Amino acid sequence: MRPKGAMHLKKRRRRRLYRLLLVLLALGLAAWLKWQYLPTVRALVTMEVDDETSDLICQAVSETLEAQNLTYTDLIRLSEDRQGRIIALQMDLIRAGRFRSALLQKLSEQIPTLTEKEIRVPIGDALLPSLFSGRGGAIPLRVLALRASNAEFNGSFTSAGINQTLHRVDLDVTVLVRVLCPAGVLDLEVSTTVPVAQTVIVGEVPHTLITGIGE
Repeated sequence: MRPKGAMHLKKRRRRRLYRLLLVLLALGLAAWLKWQYLPTVRALVTMEVDDETSDLICQAVSETLEAQNLTYTDLIRLSEDRQGRIIALQMDLIRAGRFRSALLQKLSEQIPTLTEKEIRVPIGDALLPSLFSGRGGAIPLRVLALRASNAEFNGSFTSAGINQTLHRVDLDVTVLVRVLCPAGVLDLEVSTTVPVAQTVIVGEVPHTLITGIGE
């Protein structure tokens, strides 16, 4: 028979070995999460957050336009020569600035309603999307913070028919999002382009928007 002391020593060594194996398993799982899981979740969360914030931004732009009763001619002034040909398109920076400030203020008021929501991503989408897409349980993802960081006006010109040009004024809005998920905290940047105003111009137009006029 083996001495009891030797048996206890052997059990202690086994327990230490098991603990070491558990630590190595945990480290391996953490490495796998960082290498495989986190990038997949980041892509899925980006799509989910993009949908949520895009709807929020579009609603805020629509409500701000309605509140200020802002139209194309309020934002853009057309300059013509003596023959009635358009020679310049000028943006009213004062009115555009007021709209931008009002929009960012409205977003800051509405964004907290999104931070209380949970975005759920099926585990199958994060592990093996080619085989288990949409299957398995859900991974809870909580939006910790959102912040509207920037909003810039841009103009585009497209043909609208014979001797006609569609001029559209868009607003590029950028929102910073921080999301908590089992893989850690993700910092995302979501950008959305929202049409603000447009008009069809007859005749030749300079495809350049000049900024810098007041009321």
